[in-house]
Amino acid sequence: KGKKWGSINEKGELIIPCIYDDSLDFSGGFATVRINNKWGYIDKKGDIVIPPTYDSAMKFKEGIAKVQQNEKWCFIDKEGRFLTQFFDDCLDFSEGFASVKLNKQWGYINKVGTQYWED
Repeated sequence: KGKKWGSINEKGELIIPCIYDDSLDFSGGFATVRINNKWGYIDKKGDIVIPPTYDSAMKFKEGIAKVQQNEKWCFIDKEGRFLTQFFDDCLDFSEGFASVKLNKQWGYINKVGTQYWED
């Protein structure tokens, strides 16, 4: 509404007020929202579950989301805990693994942060 975002239910009823500067669809029970140029996550009641502290944040996939701070990316869980170190770049998890780039080299990590680097 105007330049603010909220959410409606299947009946078209407003369930989350239009107070966000931007918003992504719900995924994994959370929506990614931007407030004052920082990204965080809300639940389906509209409660902030992970405060908006990130420069960028993506949707949850396989229970994990990638977030950016200071031009570096890492993965967080649904409690907002960091699961990995920060990387130069990364792709979403798929089938339990994600591609990550560190110091110009691409490799893979699993959901517990174990790293596998290509030679």
